[in-house]
Amino acid sequence: MPNKPISYLVIKGFYNDKSDTITTPSGGFDFFVDDSYLQLSGITLNLGEDFYIGSSFLRTKNVEINGKLKLSRSSTGDIEDSIINGEVNVRESSSLPLSDSTINGEIDIEHNSSVKIRNSTINGELEIVDNSFASLDETTVNGTPNDRAIKVKHNSSISLWKSNIIGATGGGDVIWIYNNSSISSNGDSSTSDGRSSITAPSGEHGIRFELSSSGEISTTNITSVDRQAIYLQHNSSLAVWNNVNIDRTDDTSSPDIRVSAPGELLLNESSVIVGNVDCEDIISKVQLHQSLNTNLDSKCN
Repeated sequence: MPNKPISYLVIKGFYNDKSDTITTPSGGFDFFVDDSYLQLSGITLNLGEDFYIGSSFLRTKNVEINGKLKLSRSSTGDIEDSIINGEVNVRESSSLPLSDSTINGEIDIEHNSSVKIRNSTINGELEIVDNSFASLDETTVNGTPNDRAIKVKHNSSISLWKSNIIGATGGGDVIWIYNNSSISSNGDSSTSDGRSSITAPSGEHGIRFELSSSGEISTTNITSVDRQAIYLQHNSSLAVWNNVNIDRTDDTSSPDIRVSAPGELLLNESSVIVGNVDCEDIISKVQLHQSLNTNLDSKCN
């Protein structure tokens, strides 16, 4: 029947190898899915503009999307074994599990939304803002010179598990935790390759905390070159637990961590490796496990 709304649609490639394509022109929303269910598999989708999902469910498997994907208005979905060449935007109380996939573009998570990413690669930036959440499980983020690799802002949080975050020269801090936001980073200490890692290039911090932000880190390597691997600013705090190596590689006498005033750092386990900690004022607080050989600046309290 002409103009009849479709509430449930499945599109599957004949050979299931992405050789079948759907191509749309520019000049409006190419795919506008509203209050519906859409399942795509084994195809390539070439978009002139946006792929918009509103109050709907999207499932993709073995799909390539060339264009921008937007989920809003409490939408959800399941992206599996797919490639997205373009921005992914998840907003307005929406959620998106993403697994075994590659995203070549920025991921924005906004306004009470969440994204869970497993066994995937992101070649671009990840931004979590306004009471939103992201979890990365065995996932790699390759930052670009355009911006920080990961930004977590305004009451938002991120969790890392056995994941690798790699910054790019000129992009800024590899991970920026800002305005009452938080990070947890962990891994599997039972295997030699089970740690999470955060790697900063020359001129950048590994993690910067600002404005009452916080973190908990264990089973993680954090490495920088010629700036502090971790910088705590403006009443931020960090607890470092077991199996953590924090290292600034250019000079063993330079600080690996800087704590501003006020700020608080806890190094809680004997398996933590940190060479030097610098404090900006006597109200900067640092608590060390009694067996650690970390060198503290004279202003650390």
